[in-house]
Amino acid sequence: MSKKIAQVKVYHGYGHTHNLVVYGHVFKYRAKSKQRYKDGVLVNLMHIFKLFVLKPYPFAKVQLTFNGQTVVTNAAYDGFFKFEWEANENVDAGWHEVNVTAFNEEGKEVAQSTGSIYVPHITQYAFISDIDDTIMVSHSKTIAKRLKELLLKNPRTRKTFQSTRYHYELLANAHTAPQQPNPFFYVSS
Repeated sequence: MSKKIAQVKVYHGYGHTHNLVVYGHVFKYRAKSKQRYKDGVLVNLMHIFKLFVLKPYPFAKVQLTFNGQTVVTNAAYDGFFKFEWEANENVDAGWHEVNVTAFNEEGKEVAQSTGSIYVPHITQYAFISDIDDTIMVSHSKTIAKRLKELLLKNPRTRKTFQSTRYHYELLANAHTAPQQPNPFFYVSS
């Protein structure tokens, strides 16, 4: 197979016994996937810069494969895609793998990636949580402090709120069996 000229980024999906949802992006060229965590303004600035210079792959044909089932859609102008489909068979609770492939205008494969879908147990609660100023101190109300956090610190050196871990452990184990902790879905600006 020839060198890949694009990248498919598949975000964690979610679903229920039949209805499933997966989102993602198709980018031209390959995004840097790993960051070397170092303290320093220049290193952090370069990493942030690289996050924002990705070019979308607009209107690419995108194909998802899950348990022998194939679903096709087109990415939007910004490379964003969404799959929402009904599974042919009941899907058990837990994590499940999906494969997503992007094709160019000629129908040739340009990128492929694997993602995951989480189906919670029927009796579980699911929690959706913002990361900024809920888990990590980010000073979202003050622009100067927020920029200082963003530019001078990497994710490993940012402070978390006291007792965050304890609080989330309580939520994870609320009204459920220890082997089936409640799922969390995180969002961040």
